[in-house]
Amino acid sequence: MPKIGRNATEAARFAAASNSPVEIADRTTETSQTFANPDGTLTTELSNEPVRVRQSGTWRAADATLEFRADGSVGTKAAVSRISLSGGGAGRSARSG
Repeated sequence: MPKIGRNATEAARFAAASNSPVEIADRTTETSQTFANPDGTLTTELSNEPVRVRQSGTWRAADATLEFRADGSVGTKAAVSRISLSGGGAGRSARSG
């Protein structure tokens, strides 16, 4: 059984069939996740800061580790605010946003 449902109805069906909590995708945010439980209730887990970041349509764990990019710049792996530092040369030294 899938561990994630597109919406509350689908997640509730999967949770009942698998007898385990199932994440509700359309209720996931940077700071919260909601799960459908096998007994029909919902559980929401909240964080006081972003713990996941949406990149290219997929949620990834937040990760402010710096990495080299293909264009020679340096930036965060997965952060709410993308930061890019120049790898040198005549271009901008930094970008944010």
